[in-house]
Amino acid sequence: MPKAMDLTGDRFGRWIALERVPEGKRTKYLCRCVCGAEKLVAHGDLRSGKSKSCGCLRRDVTIKKNTTHGMSHHNRLWRIWVNMRTRCYNSNTTYWDRYGGRGITVCKEWRDSFQSFYDWAMDNGYSDSLTIDRINNDGDYEPNNCRWVTVQEQSYNRSDNHFVTLEGTTLPLDKWSRKKGLNPKTVRDRLTRGWSYEKALNTPPDPRWTK
Repeated sequence: MPKAMDLTGDRFGRWIALERVPEGKRTKYLCRCVCGAEKLVAHGDLRSGKSKSCGCLRRDVTIKKNTTHGMSHHNRLWRIWVNMRTRCYNSNTTYWDRYGGRGITVCKEWRDSFQSFYDWAMDNGYSDSLTIDRINNDGDYEPNNCRWVTVQEQSYNRSDNHFVTLEGTTLPLDKWSRKKGLNPKTVRDRLTRGWSYEKALNTPPDPRWTK
């Protein structure tokens, strides 16, 4: 019998074959799904298309079908949920380096259930004019670290590409914050509350919070 072709590194549906694992006469591969789950999958099941994901593909199709027919006015929330998971678990996405590439993940509760994400959104101020924002830009997508904000408010929290011109010099917001001896998060919070850049960057921190 000819030796099975090595599939390491190839993609099959949502699976990426990471490592060839011989098991007697059968060959399996340790595969990682785009959602982050890992599993041993038989060579033949990958080649034939019998296995295309860890199960999340079927779950997503079912949820999308139910969303389309049962909650069609919240298709925007569905897209936000899909995009949130994609940028954290799909290394082929455009902004992977800002999310999954930095170790940002989606909590299991939201990753596995659109309904859980939907319920949280409805209970925490969602509207079609707002976008999801991580309070700590280095933290994960989870209930305690997310909120609904305007696009402008979110831009204040993306200091990696948010440049500010002050005193004739243009620098990233984080660099300005540290140059002024301030915590970048403090400055972003001030801007969210409506402070001007000049006031936010030139006002010393409240001594009550620096002790």
